[in-house]
Amino acid sequence: MSEHIGGMPLDFDDGIFTKETSGLELDSVKPQSIDSASVTELDGPDGLHLTAMGNADRFLRDYRQDILWVEGPTRTSAGTFYCFDGQRWQPDNIRATVLAKETVRNLGNLVSQAQKVGHNSDTVTALAKFWKRCETDYMDTAI
Repeated sequence: MSEHIGGMPLDFDDGIFTKETSGLELDSVKPQSIDSASVTELDGPDGLHLTAMGNADRFLRDYRQDILWVEGPTRTSAGTFYCFDGQRWQPDNIRATVLAKETVRNLGNLVSQAQKVGHNSDTVTALAKFWKRCETDYMDTAI
């Protein structure tokens, strides 16, 4: 089975596709760091937006070394997540779902970060509500 990422062929049949041989720059997606004093109502204490896209950035920040998305062969076909098992990339949508769930659970750390840097109680409460809403949204889509 040969697949492509960004025009680069991937040969999973031979089991040779590894982080070292992929030729992909896995460190290219990095969130911008900002001063915690400049956090706005849309930004969390980690400098990422308090939105679904911000959560996607958190997911990439935390797991980009271990996970890879490969689109389906056509626009209407489903893609697959590949997870690195220490030796090679393996298709593993279940592991990707577990990591996404972990990203949502870790949103509670934003509340702790906000408290540590001295954000006011309204900001801390808003972060807690965002965390709860994300967990509720995840449970609604998982059921």
